[in-house]
Amino acid sequence: IFNENLNIVNTKLNFTFSNLEEKIEQECEEFNKNKKEEDQKSLDKFANDFRDSFRIFKNALIKDNNLLDASNFHKYELYCKEIELKNKKGKTFKDVVDRWQLIFYCKLCDHHTDILQSLNSLILVIGIFVISSVAMVFGFNYSLGYKPILEHWYFSLDFYNHHINSIIQDDYLLMIFVNLMILFIYLGLVGFALCLKYMREFFIIISYVITLLVLAVSPKILIPAMGIFTDKRAMLDPLSVFGGIYTIIFGFVAFSFIKTIRKNSIVPS
Repeated sequence: IFNENLNIVNTKLNFTFSNLEEKIEQECEEFNKNKKEEDQKSLDKFANDFRDSFRIFKNALIKDNNLLDASNFHKYELYCKEIELKNKKGKTFKDVVDRWQLIFYCKLCDHHTDILQSLNSLILVIGIFVISSVAMVFGFNYSLGYKPILEHWYFSLDFYNHHINSIIQDDYLLMIFVNLMILFIYLGLVGFALCLKYMREFFIIISYVITLLVLAVSPKILIPAMGIFTDKRAMLDPLSVFGGIYTIIFGFVAFSFIKTIRKNSIVPS
């Protein structure tokens, strides 16, 4: 794609991860056509070449003080790095970790270049937490024979609070298992909602509605460490543990959202 001399300050490219990967594969296939095996170039090497080209563009834009456009070329650079690691032979543990880190940031906020995607990710974290918390309380109460309805949420919470401490004291190991299960279920739901397109779209709609309702009814629920879910609760209380886990994830995603806003608020010169 960089065969001609370009005015890189005015260059506007609009790649997604998928079409950039497709472009690299096409270039690799074209280059290796009719070449002997020993003269062929692997796909990860091609991805690295593309990454070097994007880095040159990025550095030139930074020198021109065009930081907003430079961030886009940095994004393409990271796309190429992910493609390179995906196709690299003989991966080390560090390569695997680096690739999954790149995938995570791509899905979370498109490497801090997409404000809406970053906001949606934050709303997803909130919505899935609220849904999971309600389901956990209702499920616990149902297992003890109490069959609540959604309109009686506070009665359900009172019933839960009345019984949870005695269960923690009677079966310590069970509560450890329950908390671990809750952790993996929540992280799994958030991970799938971030990565799977149709699941993401489904949960985003629900999560926006839930977040607006929570903001209207009790905003402190959004940060349980400062709200009702962790007030005077036992150490292994699932709501307390879940609230702590969520607060950490919420803080991380909120920080990423703020960083994305900051990076995209730079006015190019």
